[in-house]
Amino acid sequence: MKKNSFLPSRRKFVLGALQATGLLFLSGCENIFSALHQNKRVLSILESIEGANLWLGRLVTPKNKLAREFSEKDISRFFKPNGNPPPFNLEYIMNAMSGWPLWRLEVGGLVKGPKSFSLEEI
Repeated sequence: MKKNSFLPSRRKFVLGALQATGLLFLSGCENIFSALHQNKRVLSILESIEGANLWLGRLVTPKNKLAREFSEKDISRFFKPNGNPPPFNLEYIMNAMSGWPLWRLEVGGLVKGPKSFSLEEI
C-alpha cells in the first residue's frame, strides 16, 4: 500500500499535538508564573539551583573562559568613562546645563535616506 505523502504520520501528529498543548499551556500562564515569582519557597528553590548551576559551570568550563569575578573590595565608587572623557569647553558646559537643545543624532551611510534627529524627536 502506497503512503499518501501529504497526510501526516501518527508520530508527527502526536508531536504536533504536544507542541500545540505546550503552547496553549504557556500562553495562559502569566498568572501562574507571577504567583510562583512571589512565592518565597519557590524563590529559595531557584536560588539554591542557581548556586548549583554556577558550581557546575565552573566545574566544566576552563577558568580563563569565564567572566572575571571581583570581590566587594575591588569595586570602586568612581568609574572611568569608556573612551574619551567629556570635553571641558564652554560650548559643552552650556549644552549640558541647558539639557542638550542643540544636540542631534545624525543617521547616514548605508541607509535609504540620511536623517537628523533632535533629542525631543528620539
